[in-house]
Amino acid sequence: MSKIAIVCVDDQQIILECLQMQLERYYGDNFQLEFANTGVAALDTIESLKTSGINKIVVICDLNLGSIKGDELLSMIHAKYPDTGKILLSGYISTTLIEELKDKVKLNAYVYKPWDRQDLVKALDTTICDIMGWSYDANGLNPDVNKTAVLCISKNSDWKEAVNNKLKDTSCKLSFCVSPEEAIICIDELACAGVRHLVIVADWGINESDLIIDARSQFLSVKFVVMDGTDQHMLMSHFIKGVQLAGRFDSTTCVETACKVIKNAVSECVLC
Repeated sequence: MSKIAIVCVDDQQIILECLQMQLERYYGDNFQLEFANTGVAALDTIESLKTSGINKIVVICDLNLGSIKGDELLSMIHAKYPDTGKILLSGYISTTLIEELKDKVKLNAYVYKPWDRQDLVKALDTTICDIMGWSYDANGLNPDVNKTAVLCISKNSDWKEAVNNKLKDTSCKLSFCVSPEEAIICIDELACAGVRHLVIVADWGINESDLIIDARSQFLSVKFVVMDGTDQHMLMSHFIKGVQLAGRFDSTTCVETACKVIKNAVSECVLC
């Protein structure tokens, strides 16, 4: 991958720490991450990155930075490095200022505090694609970054083995078939590995609500494929924010049909 850096600028240390925690998970393996608590420090950081040969940079900037306001800093950056990606992150951003910055410094995106991590990642992804000239789709950013995993959970070992073998023949590179007892551990491991989107295929009656809530807290999006579910069960999952019902089939259905439903769910894992 080309050398890309993300520079976060905020005068509150707790904000920088939150950004670092989230960005290291989704971008740490592929991008250089830098953090600055003043406008002057940010300018020095960008200069140092350019000197070291990193020419593609995205700046995430707060509006209120003390001596140098965020819009002023972005203007200074744009004047010297016009090809830098620019994202404004603030508790209040007027529509007038947004339009001014779009025109004046080519502002790529803006995100309101307190931010939703999906909004932040979407803003970063689209900005990175803009400065790199990439298309914005499931694989447009980078397949190693925009990871989607499939987790099939069942007590039926024969079904798990058959589905697992079938999925290995598809484009679902990260697919796992586990028992209900192994599910929570597997979800935690996938989250630590930087997976963004998770497709869960599961029987009902295995504490599915707790499972979904745990998964939703760790991934940008969760899609649920129901095995042997009733309409009531399907409606229940709509109460959990960020979870989508991606399909339903009877576990006695042939493996080919099951895998088709799973592949359709995976193909829909595109940030929108």
